[in-house]
Amino acid sequence: MKKNELQQLLKQVHEDLCKDLMAMPAWELNAGLPGKWSAAQHADHLINSIRPLSKFMAAPKKLLAEKNGYSGRTSLNMEELRQKYELAMASGARAFGVFLPTEKNNFTAEALCSGVMQAIMELVQMSENWTEEELHEHLCPHPAMGLITVYEMLYFTVFHARHHHQSVLRCAGEGKRKINRV
Repeated sequence: MKKNELQQLLKQVHEDLCKDLMAMPAWELNAGLPGKWSAAQHADHLINSIRPLSKFMAAPKKLLAEKNGYSGRTSLNMEELRQKYELAMASGARAFGVFLPTEKNNFTAEALCSGVMQAIMELVQMSENWTEEELHEHLCPHPAMGLITVYEMLYFTVFHARHHHQSVLRCAGEGKRKINRV
């Protein structure tokens, strides 16, 4: 997949999520089963996951290369990366620290969608400063998968949004509806 196609896909999957969030009544948006995140918290988690990647991509590439190195390999495709992530999750990897959603239960769909779209548009804008080659050669730390290419991190951002969108739909009682996969 080319960078411009990936940028469009990043925007589309987050717009799709926001359409469903906006359709939820506030009580449903903020309701969660004991020990489970609410739909709002899933969206908040996505915001908390996207922002650090934008900050990473805004840093000088020379500094990133000194800290994380270069890949020396071809980036995995989205399906290969999804399998790697699912293996990490099956081994017990979970969100922690800055990636966790806020505990509050008075989110509004408008504020969440504004945050989601602002975060994803900033990420897409940051990706404009990277060539295809740079996206494939620079490594980026992922909390569950270790060092992966920046391109793979963008792929991750797509399927991560789809995964949490599916969770939002389950929160809304629409879990049978499937999210299109690439």
